[in-house]
Amino acid sequence: MELTITARHCSISDATREHANRLFRRIDRLHIRATSATLEFETDTFRKSVDARLHVAGQPPIIGRGDGPTFRAALDSAFDRLERQLKRRRQRRIQRRSQGPTGRQPSAT
Repeated sequence: MELTITARHCSISDATREHANRLFRRIDRLHIRATSATLEFETDTFRKSVDARLHVAGQPPIIGRGDGPTFRAALDSAFDRLERQLKRRRQRRIQRRSQGPTGRQPSAT
């Protein structure tokens, strides 16, 4: 998976970049069809924010936004939101498969 990091009106430390790379390597285990990810770091006067977009083949992108006092905290918050959305999508896909083609639960007879 390709990771693109953009910093708007700020600079990102190497430790934060490496932390982002470690976090997004975990995404490969959760969703094998993830093709690329984009991180946008932005700072205002009193807050730091991170927008994370995960591009998945054949599906709309998954977007997570995180705010915090530091870029690392904002990144962790955005990643947690992405992770929750990926797990929720996976659960829905598994439930649909178990329902069968008629859309009903199989009977226990």
